[in-house]
Amino acid sequence: MGRLLSKFTPLFFLIVSFYLYPVPAFGITLINGGVVSDSIAVSREQDSHTFAATAGESIQLRVADTSGDSFFAPGIDLYSPSGTLLTSTWNGNAAGIKCHQGSVTCQLTETGTYSVVVSQGNPNNLAPTGPYNLYFVRLPGASEGGALPNGSSVSDSIDIGDLDSYTFAATAGESIQLRVADTSGDSFFAPGIDLYSPSGTLLTSTWGPNEAIIICSDASSSCRLLEDGLYTVVVSQGNPNTLYPTGSYSIAFTLDIDIFSYAALGDSFSSGEGVLPYMDPSETPFSGCHRSIFAYSTNILTPDNPEPLANRPNAKFDFLACSGAVTKNVSSSGEGQYGKPPQLASINGVNASRDLITMTIGGNDALFVPILIFCFAHPACNEIKPFSPHSDFTLTDLFPLWVGVVGTRLLDLYSELKDATPNAATLILNYPILVGGQECPATQVPFFEDIQISASEQSWLREGNEQLNTAIKVATAAVGLHHVSVVDHFEGHGVCGPLDDWINGLVPSFNFKSSFHPTQRGQLEYSKVANAYLKQNETGWSFGYLPNGLPRNPPPLLPFQGSQHVSNGTLEGPLPQFGELTVRLGSAPLGCEEASNLVVPGELAAISGTGFAPEEPITLSLVVGEETFPLGVIMADASGNLETTVSIPPNLTVGKIGSFEALSAGFDGVGLLLFSLVRVEDAITVDTDGDGIPDGCDNCSAVSNADQSDMDLDGAGDVCDACPQESTSDEDGDGICASEDNCTIVANPDQRDTDGDNHGNMCDADLDNNGIVNTFDLAKFKSVFGSADADADLDGNGVVNTFDLARFKALFGQPPGPSATTPSP
Repeated sequence: MGRLLSKFTPLFFLIVSFYLYPVPAFGITLINGGVVSDSIAVSREQDSHTFAATAGESIQLRVADTSGDSFFAPGIDLYSPSGTLLTSTWNGNAAGIKCHQGSVTCQLTETGTYSVVVSQGNPNNLAPTGPYNLYFVRLPGASEGGALPNGSSVSDSIDIGDLDSYTFAATAGESIQLRVADTSGDSFFAPGIDLYSPSGTLLTSTWGPNEAIIICSDASSSCRLLEDGLYTVVVSQGNPNTLYPTGSYSIAFTLDIDIFSYAALGDSFSSGEGVLPYMDPSETPFSGCHRSIFAYSTNILTPDNPEPLANRPNAKFDFLACSGAVTKNVSSSGEGQYGKPPQLASINGVNASRDLITMTIGGNDALFVPILIFCFAHPACNEIKPFSPHSDFTLTDLFPLWVGVVGTRLLDLYSELKDATPNAATLILNYPILVGGQECPATQVPFFEDIQISASEQSWLREGNEQLNTAIKVATAAVGLHHVSVVDHFEGHGVCGPLDDWINGLVPSFNFKSSFHPTQRGQLEYSKVANAYLKQNETGWSFGYLPNGLPRNPPPLLPFQGSQHVSNGTLEGPLPQFGELTVRLGSAPLGCEEASNLVVPGELAAISGTGFAPEEPITLSLVVGEETFPLGVIMADASGNLETTVSIPPNLTVGKIGSFEALSAGFDGVGLLLFSLVRVEDAITVDTDGDGIPDGCDNCSAVSNADQSDMDLDGAGDVCDACPQESTSDEDGDGICASEDNCTIVANPDQRDTDGDNHGNMCDADLDNNGIVNTFDLAKFKSVFGSADADADLDGNGVVNTFDLARFKALFGQPPGPSATTPSP
């Protein structure tokens, strides 16, 4: 027995090793920057390769089918030195793995020998075989193409799955540019670049359809050289959505380049609010910075070059402006927006490396948008005392005081910006006079002509617009920055002006935030004003020029003492404030957008707001036209929040627009007013079936179902769902629930099953019932062609004809089915 066991011991351990250790400890050692050519010679073969790496290093692997066989889809599995599967992938004729620090999919966290297993990757294929190339680079250390020459270029080509590596030496703080360009003319080849630091950290990656460019400098928020040593560049086919085509390329490298650095800061007038599309397509109409591809900053030039800075390869353009920004969203000590840091935060690199800054700011600090909305709901809004009894000021009294506060904020922000960017020409642009002073449809709510901004209100708003621009001009001069006025250029092009509109009027749609903002043409005109200013001062500027050729900022006009200086204020102490109130139908589920800013007479409205003093009384009211409906007094909670429901008066006239308002003394005792414009609609218009759920959010708007039960979570309420327990319901649309359908993928409302095997004829060409449609079934089908044979008459039209033949061909080689009434054999 002992001799028999010893005879079979090698075979025993081989079997055990195969099942317990699928990653063999042997295999071809991969060469850094090299390629291994091998093949999957037999079905389900697995080739193993190894490489040594240190924890924290970066690697790239790509395996590519070299057979030209479209069915061979090589895949890669990567295992750690301890045998842990780190990641797996396959993709058509080439597959890639990229591991680096910070990656959510693959990091090298151990030091030792890693294993790479190559196999047929597509689990749906019948395991075809084929040859492959396996490319490998480890960072640092890879340098297949050697050192890149400074100020010159290198030409090479990318084979399928290829990874070409180069190096260059640089010192921390230096500036570099890498540009790889497709020279093959192949529209499918999209060259890409990965740049790694001397320690192997992936700094940045990019690809483009014709070229890819990387610029690293101290001014960049995306790429800076922070180490001394040898940097590594990896060139490959960059587009992850293509099947790794091949092509030739050239790569150009420039060290310590003279990069012109431009940062666009500010609010919605600088971001391009409302001018679609936005650079970030994931943003919603009511949330996000809304940086438009047509914003004026994308067309800013220097006098010596007709190419916009945003498009110049030797320029750095950082678009930091964000819709809704106030001064504290720009200041480095303030608050960021949408999860991002303030615009002057150090990470954004708005520092001494900058050559040009543009900015609009102050309109949101001056509450211009809330005032506009308030004026839509209140006739003669400037004569109203909105904060009474806490403050006895009209809006006409208050606006200059608000502007005084804004002037102080601008002085502080401009000073911080000037200190941070001593080498930049800083252009502060003001605001156009938004309204033309005449009544027109653009200042009316459609279908509610009485809800408008009148000519007299527009006249007052124009005065307020000018006061704000004066504060901007005074603060700019006091600090010593370039003041660029767009007012004269836009004259006549405002809302209700005599010339073509460069400013939107009221936009009552999903793009509501574009209201009273520059149109695409308006953004272009903004850039023309800024460019003309720089061109006009290209020569003869009395204060001299920066090394970049732009005019220096003018000296401060007055001694500046920061926030101690107030430009326009005439009242010491706090001022009343506006805020935003959230209103929705009380019966609507949370998240139902169609229920927002909507009230129904006699029903509940849910309201919420923040910013109140803890546990202070808040007076609620609804203003419709010239009539005010008191809605009671509610106490704020201990955190100063308002969250309640109130009953809407039943005698309201439907079809009107009103202002839902929440007024309190606020923290400072001088008044805080939160408000929202709301539509007054009748119940049947909002909720057809009367179940309390607005039609736009009702999963069954034709039948009352207040519980919104949806057992199969398919979006159709159970009372409207023919198959309430099936999320797939009736996939083939034949009126038969999927759980009862004997042919689930092809419509067969008659459910014909002439051979009684629980597979409908439309899914069953297995005429001999052997479990597969094959040549035996074809022979029988031919023999009954033209007859009324029930089994072969797949479509049930009474005769076996070409229609059945077409269906037979579609089913050939498959088992009968699929059928919900019996599993396919």
